[in-house]
Amino acid sequence: MQHDNLSISDDFHHLWQILLPLARGVKGSTMAATAVPALAVILKRNLDCEKSRHYISDWCSLIQEYSSATNVEDLRLAVTKSLQIVGCDVLQAIANSQDEQLVQYAINIFQCSMCLLQDEVYEIRMEGAQFTSLLPRTASCIQYSSLHSNVGLQLLFVYMFHTYQWSCVFVMYILDYMQGKVSVVDVIEKHIKARVVLDVINKGRVMECLEDSLVISRLSSCCEMLTKTEDLLPKQSEIGHGFYGILGSNKPFLAVYRLLLYTNLLIHLADNLGIASEDFSEQLQMTIYIFNKISSLNPLLPNLYMERS
Repeated sequence: MQHDNLSISDDFHHLWQILLPLARGVKGSTMAATAVPALAVILKRNLDCEKSRHYISDWCSLIQEYSSATNVEDLRLAVTKSLQIVGCDVLQAIANSQDEQLVQYAINIFQCSMCLLQDEVYEIRMEGAQFTSLLPRTASCIQYSSLHSNVGLQLLFVYMFHTYQWSCVFVMYILDYMQGKVSVVDVIEKHIKARVVLDVINKGRVMECLEDSLVISRLSSCCEMLTKTEDLLPKQSEIGHGFYGILGSNKPFLAVYRLLLYTNLLIHLADNLGIASEDFSEQLQMTIYIFNKISSLNPLLPNLYMERS
């Protein structure tokens, strides 16, 4: 029986070697769009074999490249089909291994899923949402079998943060992700509500991944940025004119919003870590003071989400 399994695995490997160049586009995008889901079928059958890491690497590289909006629709749709076939299995296999070296592949899947769920083509968004509907859900998540892409965004984020809260690589990626893009406001606030991150921090093991020095350093930078932001903001009497806009949708506003959202997360991390330094305690209180002062200027700006003791 062991010999038969080995033969089957070798046959799949040979087929993989044939399909991989096709998936990479040597015969054109139409053939590539057919080969990518076929590779997913092979990967699903071989996740527990010795070559699985190599297969996952090849597959993640393809789906991340083809999920970009710059690629033709057929390729982006092929990625959604491929994710539906094996995406959940790969994410769960990586989580079960608790191998930090594999977590980047989970991040690749997360990134391409986020792209597909926000694709300009309705069909691609819906197929992307179909993938997220296959993810295991916590009781707090909507339990419909068919999801809208906005709900899919929330479910994807909840699943990833709950499943990979043990991973320093993933936690650091999320911190950088929240800090680095103005457009993250749309994803975190409108679809994910930021509470997801904070609630998981409360209940999970994410605190084990973080060092005091990391939070202190990042919160110190946020305090400096908040101070500069406070100096640049117009007076309260000028709210609603220019900088803020009627709906607070211009980029300067979103930049401030993002900074407050990220600072809010770091304040909560600092509270949970219980950092005892007197100097840091003073800086934390100063950061909270400036945070509250800025957030009070406009009802659209975020407040501290969690009650602090």
